[in-house]
Amino acid sequence: MVDRIPSKSLQTITTFLTYLEAANRNRETPPQFWTQLQNFLQELQPVEDSQPRLASFIKNWCSQHEITLDDNAYPEIRASVIGNQQQNQQNNPNLAQLPEGDKPILTANKALITRQVEEALDKNANES
Repeated sequence: MVDRIPSKSLQTITTFLTYLEAANRNRETPPQFWTQLQNFLQELQPVEDSQPRLASFIKNWCSQHEITLDDNAYPEIRASVIGNQQQNQQNNPNLAQLPEGDKPILTANKALITRQVEEALDKNANES
């Protein structure tokens, strides 16, 4: 079984997606967060689709909006986010099938981040 330590960039992206999911579950998330998140999508568009560039953008965006990303926060949600990433990769017919027992190497790209943000915005809009 192959276990790999995620890169710092992937860790930043996963922590952001975890924060996003936690905000989605928290009814007390300030409304301005959701407005800022809409701007996030627009600002993300010109960013190069590479994990280091995406992670750098996320760090800068969070810093501008006074959002602290904590790798150790929300462990249950983080496990769910990572599980969803693995499941999405296993269900992707464009990826090579792994040998029995191997775990997929997690990847994150602009499309994944965009989809997660759009889903969070939709879910929030439907609950408002």
